[in-house]
Amino acid sequence: GQWEAYLVEANPHFDAPLQALATQYPDQVHVFSSTAAFSCVAQVSFFIDTDPTHNHWGSSMSDAAPDAVKSGKQQVTVPTTNVIQLIAQNVIPADWVMLKVDIEGAEYEVVPCLSNFAHANLIDRMYLEEHTWFDSGSTNGPAQMAEAKQKLQAAGVDIPRSEERRVGK
Repeated sequence: GQWEAYLVEANPHFDAPLQALATQYPDQVHVFSSTAAFSCVAQVSFFIDTDPTHNHWGSSMSDAAPDAVKSGKQQVTVPTTNVIQLIAQNVIPADWVMLKVDIEGAEYEVVPCLSNFAHANLIDRMYLEEHTWFDSGSTNGPAQMAEAKQKLQAAGVDIPRSEERRVGK
């Protein structure tokens, strides 16, 4: 069938491999490299996890992220893209949409905002990794996240339960 993928990745380490995918699948893979997924369009400090043994998985907008701390808080400035705007501008109701949210703490901003999106039902399935083991800097916490997930599920978004990844445990 026909498919498209929008890949948003803030860590500049992945720029070349993502561009290679876009070249391999022209007009199907759309890359937002060195760009952070967020709830608005702006610029943000992004802290790089420099450890290649786990493929830099702990890079984060939070300077409290354990892997960013272990890496000496190596910081870059990257633009952000608004996830809701990305969906609104690129999805129609006939599409089957899967959204993977693994954004190292920023989900506490993005998911509650997404739950207030009038067309959240454009998303069919959302895979969500919640990073509960460090302070993301968000004013939202577990209660707001639980409420947001309930609202999204009530709108028809399937959110399979996933195990939390506990870094260092």
